[in-house]
Amino acid sequence: MRTLFLHPPSFDGYDGGAGARYQMKREVRSFWYPTWLAQPAALVEGSKLIDAPPHDLSFEDIQSEFKNRDLVVMHTSTPSFKSDVRTAEMIKAINPDIKIGFIGAKVAVEPEKSLIAGRAVDFVARNEFDFTVKEVADGKPWSEIKGLSYRNREGVIAHNEDREILQDMDALPWVTPVYKRDLTVEKYFGGYLKPNPVLLPLNVLSEITRSFSLAVRLFGNIMSDDLVLAIVLALAGLFVPIPFMAFAILVGLVQAYIFTVLAAVYIGGGLGVIEK
Repeated sequence: MRTLFLHPPSFDGYDGGAGARYQMKREVRSFWYPTWLAQPAALVEGSKLIDAPPHDLSFEDIQSEFKNRDLVVMHTSTPSFKSDVRTAEMIKAINPDIKIGFIGAKVAVEPEKSLIAGRAVDFVARNEFDFTVKEVADGKPWSEIKGLSYRNREGVIAHNEDREILQDMDALPWVTPVYKRDLTVEKYFGGYLKPNPVLLPLNVLSEITRSFSLAVRLFGNIMSDDLVLAIVLALAGLFVPIPFMAFAILVGLVQAYIFTVLAAVYIGGGLGVIEK
């Protein structure tokens, strides 16, 4: 089947690369490469990958692709699901005979709900979807494909048995040839090249030093408590500082918690947290 792998277009600043499709304009500083689509794309000979958001492609820019395709596989997520379903409906309006499948954590966890909510979606590939999608593209009967949930000819939703967990990661293809063939690498450094590419080293340095600065601040706050206690102990004797010491322990625990959460938020925002 002539197959297109698609991260569908979305609104300005919406990240089509990360698993959760977070907004690039906030914490996420750059798009992730679409690994989840690139791996099955590398398995399906003659396929094409379109990652619309980082390439600033609208639906009108890519609609000609659907006229000559038999199969479209789209990556979706919980926050983008409704938008992705609308895209599937527009694709069907252009080519009613085309088959559309969804992959992603959202449809893997809720395959039946996803198919009910998305009438234009013909199937969803659940866990270990890479080889499931390949078998669909190869024309294998859907009833024989493990890990597939689909709407049969009678319109009834069917769920095939689960696909085995992949044990040999070397069975997955290398994705860089797909990146080179179908993607513009410069599109995946969005935030780091703004407002001017000259600022790239400073933007990268700011990401690296952010968590380190939090650690230094935490150290300074806790160290200041110890210094104050040492001064009180020197002036007032042994027993007077004991309540202060107990309070300092509580303050230290609270500060450690707060700074751990802040560090996790900064790191997660910089990396683009994968949807759970």
